[in-house]
Amino acid sequence: MLKLTYLYKLSRFNLEMSPYQINPINSVTLINPISDRWINSQQIKTLYEEDQLTQEEYILLDYLGAIDEMKDGEFTISFQGLKRKIDLHQARLTKALKRLSEKDLITKTNNGYSLTSSGGMLAHELMKKFGRQSTLESEIHSYIARGNIKGFPMTTSDREKVANAISGKWFGEFRFIAKSDTEDGVFEIEWISTNGSVGAKLIIGPENDLTVIISSAKIINSEIDLQLMMERISVIIENVLDSSIQFEKRETYINRSRVVEDETPSVFAS
Repeated sequence: MLKLTYLYKLSRFNLEMSPYQINPINSVTLINPISDRWINSQQIKTLYEEDQLTQEEYILLDYLGAIDEMKDGEFTISFQGLKRKIDLHQARLTKALKRLSEKDLITKTNNGYSLTSSGGMLAHELMKKFGRQSTLESEIHSYIARGNIKGFPMTTSDREKVANAISGKWFGEFRFIAKSDTEDGVFEIEWISTNGSVGAKLIIGPENDLTVIISSAKIINSEIDLQLMMERISVIIENVLDSSIQFEKRETYINRSRVVEDETPSVFAS
Protein backbone atom coordinates (compact mmCIF):
# COMPACT_ATOMS: atom_id res chain seq x y z
CA MET A 1 0.00 0.00 0.00
CA LEU A 2 1.33 3.46 -0.88
CA LYS A 3 2.08 5.71 2.09
CA LEU A 4 2.37 9.50 2.37
CA THR A 5 2.41 10.18 -1.35
CA TYR A 6 0.51 13.26 -2.56
CA LEU A 7 -1.28 13.68 0.76
CA TYR A 8 1.50 15.86 2.05
CA LYS A 9 2.85 17.55 -1.06
CA LEU A 10 2.57 20.93 0.61
CA SER A 11 4.86 19.99 3.48
CA ARG A 12 8.10 21.94 3.34
CA PHE A 13 10.00 19.05 4.88
CA ASN A 14 10.93 15.64 3.55
CA LEU A 15 12.14 13.74 6.60
CA GLU A 16 12.57 9.99 6.72
CA MET A 17 10.29 8.67 9.46
CA SER A 18 11.00 5.50 11.40
CA PRO A 19 7.89 3.43 12.25
CA TYR A 20 7.57 4.97 15.73
CA GLN A 21 9.01 8.42 15.15
CA ILE A 22 6.22 10.93 15.64
CA ASN A 23 4.91 12.61 12.51
CA PRO A 24 2.66 15.37 13.89
CA ILE A 25 0.81 15.98 10.61
CA ASN A 26 -0.04 12.28 10.18
CA SER A 27 -3.55 12.81 11.49
CA VAL A 28 -7.11 12.12 10.36
CA THR A 29 -8.24 15.48 11.69
CA LEU A 30 -5.89 17.35 9.34
CA ILE A 31 -7.07 15.68 6.12
CA ASN A 32 -9.75 17.64 4.33
CA PRO A 33 -12.33 16.10 1.97
CA ILE A 34 -12.39 17.22 -1.64
CA SER A 35 -14.75 20.03 -2.53
CA ASP A 36 -17.90 19.16 -4.46
CA ARG A 37 -17.13 22.17 -6.67
CA TRP A 38 -14.10 20.28 -8.00
CA ILE A 39 -16.11 17.23 -9.03
CA ASN A 40 -17.36 16.66 -12.56
CA SER A 41 -20.74 14.99 -12.06
CA GLN A 42 -20.62 13.43 -15.55
CA GLN A 43 -17.29 11.80 -14.73
CA ILE A 44 -18.68 10.32 -11.54
CA LYS A 45 -21.31 8.39 -13.46
CA THR A 46 -18.58 6.30 -15.10
CA LEU A 47 -16.40 5.70 -12.04
CA TYR A 48 -17.89 2.44 -10.82
CA GLU A 49 -18.76 -0.31 -13.27
CA GLU A 50 -21.39 -2.19 -11.29
CA ASP A 51 -23.33 0.79 -10.02
CA GLN A 52 -22.57 4.48 -10.45
CA LEU A 53 -21.28 6.53 -7.55
CA THR A 54 -23.20 9.59 -6.49
CA GLN A 55 -21.32 12.79 -5.75
CA GLU A 56 -21.69 12.21 -2.00
CA GLU A 57 -20.42 8.63 -2.27
CA TYR A 58 -17.38 9.73 -4.26
CA ILE A 59 -16.47 12.42 -1.70
CA LEU A 60 -16.76 9.90 1.14
CA LEU A 61 -14.81 7.19 -0.68
CA ASP A 62 -12.04 9.64 -1.57
CA TYR A 63 -11.80 10.93 2.02
CA LEU A 64 -11.65 7.42 3.49
CA GLY A 65 -9.09 6.47 0.84
CA ALA A 66 -6.91 9.44 1.82
CA ILE A 67 -7.00 8.27 5.45
CA ASP A 68 -6.25 4.70 4.42
CA GLU A 69 -3.12 5.77 2.52
CA MET A 70 -1.89 7.60 5.60
CA LYS A 71 -2.57 4.87 8.14
CA ASP A 72 -0.32 1.85 8.55
CA GLY A 73 -3.06 -0.52 9.66
CA GLU A 74 -6.80 -0.62 10.31
CA PHE A 75 -8.80 2.51 11.07
CA THR A 76 -12.38 3.52 11.82
CA ILE A 77 -13.94 6.97 11.74
CA SER A 78 -17.12 7.84 13.61
CA PHE A 79 -20.33 9.10 12.05
CA GLN A 80 -19.99 12.36 13.97
CA GLY A 81 -16.41 12.63 12.74
CA LEU A 82 -17.55 12.28 9.13
CA LYS A 83 -20.35 14.75 9.78
CA ARG A 84 -17.90 17.32 11.13
CA LYS A 85 -15.41 16.86 8.29
CA ILE A 86 -17.78 16.54 5.33
CA ASP A 87 -20.29 19.30 4.70
CA LEU A 88 -23.36 17.16 4.09
CA HIS A 89 -26.80 17.18 5.66
CA GLN A 90 -27.15 14.25 8.06
CA ALA A 91 -29.80 12.55 5.93
CA ARG A 92 -27.63 12.76 2.78
CA LEU A 93 -24.58 11.51 4.68
CA THR A 94 -26.56 8.58 6.11
CA LYS A 95 -27.89 7.66 2.66
CA ALA A 96 -24.43 7.81 1.08
CA LEU A 97 -22.94 5.61 3.82
CA LYS A 98 -25.76 3.11 3.39
CA ARG A 99 -25.24 2.90 -0.37
CA LEU A 100 -21.49 2.43 0.02
CA SER A 101 -22.14 -0.31 2.55
CA GLU A 102 -24.59 -2.05 0.20
CA LYS A 103 -21.89 -2.00 -2.49
CA ASP A 104 -19.44 -3.61 -0.02
CA LEU A 105 -17.13 -0.59 -0.23
CA ILE A 106 -17.32 0.30 3.47
CA THR A 107 -18.19 -1.54 6.64
CA LYS A 108 -19.61 -0.34 9.95
CA THR A 109 -18.06 -1.27 13.31
CA ASN A 110 -18.78 -0.28 16.90
CA ASN A 111 -16.44 2.71 16.57
CA GLY A 112 -17.59 3.87 13.13
CA TYR A 113 -16.87 3.21 9.48
CA SER A 114 -13.91 1.82 7.58
CA LEU A 115 -13.10 0.70 4.04
CA THR A 116 -13.50 -2.90 2.93
CA SER A 117 -10.70 -4.40 0.84
CA SER A 118 -12.67 -3.71 -2.35
CA GLY A 119 -13.47 -0.19 -1.15
CA GLY A 120 -9.81 0.49 -0.46
CA MET A 121 -8.78 -0.76 -3.90
CA LEU A 122 -11.40 1.37 -5.64
CA ALA A 123 -10.57 4.47 -3.57
CA HIS A 124 -6.89 4.18 -4.43
CA GLU A 125 -7.64 3.62 -8.11
CA LEU A 126 -9.79 6.76 -8.19
CA MET A 127 -7.20 8.80 -6.29
CA LYS A 128 -4.47 7.65 -8.66
CA LYS A 129 -6.58 8.40 -11.73
CA PHE A 130 -8.05 11.75 -10.73
CA GLY A 131 -5.77 12.92 -7.91
CA ARG A 132 -7.22 15.10 -5.21
CA GLN A 133 -6.94 18.64 -3.95
CA SER A 134 -4.41 19.72 -1.34
CA THR A 135 -5.36 18.33 2.06
CA LEU A 136 -3.41 20.45 4.54
CA GLU A 137 -3.01 24.04 5.54
CA SER A 138 0.39 25.37 4.43
CA GLU A 139 1.54 25.57 8.06
CA ILE A 140 0.46 23.28 10.90
CA HIS A 141 1.55 24.00 14.50
CA SER A 142 1.76 21.00 16.82
CA TYR A 143 2.36 20.72 20.56
CA ILE A 144 3.52 17.28 21.65
CA ALA A 145 3.80 15.74 25.12
CA ARG A 146 5.65 12.45 25.48
CA GLY A 147 5.17 10.26 28.52
CA ASN A 148 5.22 6.79 29.94
CA ILE A 149 2.82 4.43 31.68
CA LYS A 150 4.62 3.28 34.79
CA GLY A 151 4.64 -0.23 36.16
CA PHE A 152 4.60 -3.57 34.36
CA PRO A 153 5.60 -3.84 30.66
CA MET A 154 2.46 -3.44 28.58
CA THR A 155 1.37 -6.00 26.02
CA THR A 156 -0.63 -5.32 22.87
CA SER A 157 -3.67 -6.55 24.79
CA ASP A 158 -3.04 -3.99 27.54
CA ARG A 159 -2.73 -1.17 25.02
CA GLU A 160 -5.87 -2.29 23.25
CA LYS A 161 -7.74 -2.30 26.58
CA VAL A 162 -6.68 1.31 27.16
CA ALA A 163 -7.59 2.32 23.60
CA ASN A 164 -11.05 0.80 23.91
CA ALA A 165 -11.64 2.58 27.24
CA ILE A 166 -10.75 5.96 25.71
CA SER A 167 -12.34 5.58 22.26
CA GLY A 168 -15.60 7.45 21.94
CA LYS A 169 -14.93 9.74 24.90
CA TRP A 170 -15.36 13.50 24.62
CA PHE A 171 -13.03 15.90 26.44
CA GLY A 172 -14.11 19.52 26.79
CA GLU A 173 -14.51 20.93 23.30
CA PHE A 174 -12.95 17.85 21.72
CA ARG A 175 -15.15 15.24 20.06
CA PHE A 176 -14.02 11.69 19.21
CA ILE A 177 -13.44 11.18 15.50
CA ALA A 178 -11.32 8.09 14.79
CA LYS A 179 -9.42 5.08 16.09
CA SER A 180 -6.70 3.11 14.35
CA ASP A 181 -4.14 0.43 15.16
CA THR A 182 -1.06 -1.00 13.52
CA GLU A 183 0.26 -4.52 13.15
CA ASP A 184 2.89 -3.58 15.74
CA GLY A 185 0.26 -3.01 18.42
CA VAL A 186 0.38 0.79 18.45
CA PHE A 187 -3.03 2.46 18.84
CA GLU A 188 -4.08 5.95 17.81
CA ILE A 189 -7.20 7.80 18.93
CA GLU A 190 -8.17 11.17 17.50
CA TRP A 191 -10.50 14.03 18.38
CA ILE A 192 -11.49 17.30 16.74
CA SER A 193 -12.65 20.53 18.36
CA THR A 194 -16.30 21.51 17.99
CA ASN A 195 -15.38 24.32 15.59
CA GLY A 196 -13.14 21.99 13.58
CA SER A 197 -10.02 24.14 13.96
CA VAL A 198 -7.97 21.98 16.36
CA GLY A 199 -7.11 18.28 16.19
CA ALA A 200 -5.97 16.11 19.09
CA LYS A 201 -4.33 12.69 18.98
CA LEU A 202 -3.31 10.07 21.53
CA ILE A 203 -0.72 7.45 20.55
CA ILE A 204 -0.52 4.41 22.84
CA GLY A 205 2.74 2.52 22.30
CA PRO A 206 5.11 1.18 21.41
CA GLU A 207 5.58 -0.62 24.71
CA ASN A 208 4.61 1.77 27.55
CA ASP A 209 5.01 5.00 25.57
CA LEU A 210 2.25 7.57 25.57
CA THR A 211 2.12 10.60 23.25
CA VAL A 212 -0.44 13.41 23.11
CA ILE A 213 -0.49 15.80 20.13
CA ILE A 214 -2.47 18.99 19.59
CA SER A 215 -2.38 20.33 16.01
CA SER A 216 -3.83 23.46 14.49
CA ALA A 217 -3.19 26.06 11.81
CA LYS A 218 -3.18 28.54 14.69
CA ILE A 219 -1.13 28.56 17.89
CA ILE A 220 -3.88 30.00 20.11
CA ASN A 221 -4.55 27.95 23.28
CA SER A 222 -2.72 24.87 21.97
CA GLU A 223 -0.77 24.39 25.20
CA ILE A 224 -3.94 24.73 27.27
CA ASP A 225 -5.66 22.13 25.08
CA LEU A 226 -2.65 19.84 25.46
CA GLN A 227 -2.76 20.05 29.25
CA LEU A 228 -6.51 19.30 29.26
CA MET A 229 -6.09 16.20 27.14
CA MET A 230 -3.18 14.93 29.22
CA GLU A 231 -5.13 15.29 32.45
CA ARG A 232 -8.33 13.63 31.17
CA ILE A 233 -6.49 10.78 29.46
CA SER A 234 -4.32 10.13 32.52
CA VAL A 235 -7.37 9.70 34.76
CA ILE A 236 -8.89 7.05 32.46
CA ILE A 237 -5.64 5.11 32.02
CA GLU A 238 -4.92 5.14 35.76
CA ASN A 239 -8.40 3.74 36.43
CA VAL A 240 -8.07 1.04 33.76
CA LEU A 241 -4.56 -0.16 34.59
CA ASP A 242 -4.09 1.08 38.16
CA SER A 243 -0.81 2.60 36.95
CA SER A 244 0.56 6.13 37.14
CA ILE A 245 1.28 8.30 34.11
CA GLN A 246 4.25 10.60 33.78
CA PHE A 247 4.78 13.14 31.01
CA GLU A 248 8.35 14.37 30.96
CA LYS A 249 9.00 15.92 27.56
CA ARG A 250 7.38 18.64 25.48
CA GLU A 251 8.11 19.40 21.84
CA THR A 252 6.79 21.93 19.35
CA TYR A 253 6.66 21.40 15.59
CA ILE A 254 5.80 23.40 12.51
CA ASN A 255 4.62 20.77 10.05
CA ARG A 256 7.26 18.01 10.48
CA SER A 257 10.06 20.35 11.56
CA ARG A 258 10.83 20.54 15.25
CA VAL A 259 11.23 24.00 16.75
CA VAL A 260 14.71 23.67 18.25
CA GLU A 261 14.26 26.56 20.68
CA ASP A 262 11.68 24.45 22.51
CA GLU A 263 14.00 21.51 23.19
CA THR A 264 14.17 21.96 26.96
CA PRO A 265 12.20 19.12 28.65
CA SER A 266 9.39 20.12 30.96
CA VAL A 267 7.27 18.04 33.30
CA PHE A 268 3.54 18.60 32.75
CA ALA A 269 1.89 15.95 34.91
CA SER A 270 2.65 12.79 36.74
